[in-house]
Amino acid sequence: MGFADEVLLHVSRGVRWDSDHVVTLTDDLRAIAEEVVRGDYLKRVHIGLDFFDASINRIAAWVIGSRCMAEALLIAMLEPTGKLQSYEAAEDLYIPACIS
Repeated sequence: MGFADEVLLHVSRGVRWDSDHVVTLTDDLRAIAEEVVRGDYLKRVHIGLDFFDASINRIAAWVIGSRCMAEALLIAMLEPTGKLQSYEAAEDLYIPACIS
């Protein structure tokens, strides 16, 4: 994000020589959402999703993919980033149980 004002991000499930591209809630998707939210890039990142699966119809693929991406962003937004950054700045390695 240091070199561009905005980024188009195409999020798809890794294709392994099959036709299933529907985004699912995985650790990879959560990591992408966490980076976008932690860096405060929500207004600068435009997320596009892939909606195709040969075994289900396109409406189901659209609903599943959209819901999983929204859930990943919500999980990332619920993280107490400000508190964690303040602990890091103060070099306080103790994190209260209510945050972890």
